Amino acid sequence: LSPLGDKAEIVLYHHLDYSKYQLIYSKYIEIAEYLAFADKLDMFMRSSNVDRDVEFFAKQSGVQFSERAKQLFLNAEKKYQIFENIRSGAYEKELAALLSKKLMTEEQKRSFLEMLIYTIDFRSEHTVVHSLATTTFAVEIAKLMHLQSQDIYNIYYGALLHDIGKLVTPTEILEAPRKLSEKEMHVMQEHVANSERILKGAIDDTVLQIAIRHHEKLDGTGYHRGLTGTELTTPQRIVAVADIISALYGKRSYKGQFNANLIKEILTKDSEAGKLCPKVVGVAVRNMDRLIRNFEKKKVKTIGNYILIKEQYQEIYKKFKQFELPEEQDDRG
Repeated sequence: LSPLGDKAEIVLYHHLDYSKYQLIYSKYIEIAEYLAFADKLDMFMRSSNVDRDVEFFAKQSGVQFSERAKQLFLNAEKKYQIFENIRSGAYEKELAALLSKKLMTEEQKRSFLEMLIYTIDFRSEHTVVHSLATTTFAVEIAKLMHLQSQDIYNIYYGALLHDIGKLVTPTEILEAPRKLSEKEMHVMQEHVANSERILKGAIDDTVLQIAIRHHEKLDGTGYHRGLTGTELTTPQRIVAVADIISALYGKRSYKGQFNANLIKEILTKDSEAGKLCPKVVGVAVRNMDRLIRNFEKKKVKTIGNYILIKEQYQEIYKKFKQFELPEEQDDRG
């Protein structure tokens, strides 16, 4: 299911201590060694208050990571001044230049983004289903409104990524089986700003604005910018409506599924109150049964992928448990 194919093993094994690599067979194990070293070095640089001395890792060679990976890094540090480039931010330009030469097909882009969305599921299942439902509803509405193909393209990616900021929202808030407190609601609403921090500079700005404006209202009462209708484009308005349909139709930890008539009633009320775009709401209300029917068809595949991912995760987790050291026996008698 991963767009990485068998190279996913590189990511899979990079958290294992090097001392356990002898128990693994993979043609990518050497690359996993390098990623493991880079990962641990990055964590050290982010958390340490002492001088970032590369020799900090000397005593861990052959235990947490390989001597080969450490030595290659030391050679690279002497030649390319990696630490200095990281401190100065120069590495960002190098990385941008490298990525600009990496051409990806539309299918590859879609696969990687969907993989990113699926990863949220291991924290909150409904968030993944909601993101995919919002995407389906938004694209369907856009097609019904006869938008240009570029707008539909932007809507697809903006809707798919609109809740990516929930990666840093506490699970106890995402899955709370009750109405959130005022403080908790504030934390929840921060997911929009978090989405902006995660995505800004990484995707086209048009897609970014679609993703981070899904809670804005025409009358300026939305968040996180408090924008008004004159500042909101049609694609942004579509995703805002699609997000609400998805939230109402989906089952949550604190609510059941709303039927089509109730959803139409709520949308119409918000439209008449000047919060949602009347044109978008009109299209959605007139075609609600079609929107839901098409989503249910696509949901079968989505849920099927989800179940398969969960099953594979459980299998992998069991294998990794075998690598854990047995608990020390208590000899106190």
